[in-house]
Amino acid sequence: MYVDPSYGIGIEGMAPEEAVPIMRFLTEHLTQPVFGCRLRWEPDMLVLWDNRLCVHQAYNDYQGYRRELYRTTVRGEKPA
Repeated sequence: MYVDPSYGIGIEGMAPEEAVPIMRFLTEHLTQPVFGCRLRWEPDMLVLWDNRLCVHQAYNDYQGYRRELYRTTVRGEKPA
């Protein structure tokens, strides 16, 4: 089950009072530090991730540096 705490609005076929606690539980589970990846940026570093399978969160911890982002959408299969 894919849950994105920023965009998830419910679970199809469930009433909000049933879906919200499940979504909250899943969000708390998947945002545990043990599942995260935190990078220490270096010159010429490149990072890729698949938003279909992970939750991306950017932190404003690069004061004094320029953050440059290019988004690419690949047409392919639907996520499992």
